[in-house]
Amino acid sequence: MPLVKKCSVDAYEENVKELIASGYAPKQAVAIAHETLRKACRDEGRPTPSTRKDLKLSDFFDDGEEIK
Repeated sequence: MPLVKKCSVDAYEENVKELIASGYAPKQAVAIAHETLRKACRDEGRPTPSTRKDLKLSDFFDDGEEIK
């Protein structure tokens, strides 16, 4: 599934989940999703929203596995 190219935190979270499900390392998935978010915001002419400070990588796993 292609990544969602929208300037929103929800699109960012969806992209992280998709990348992790595709086999990317969690930290790499976050970096790719953030870059996609940044480019989408630039293309829409909007400022990049800050990603949630309380968001943890374990939020993207169904089993609650903690990633360090």
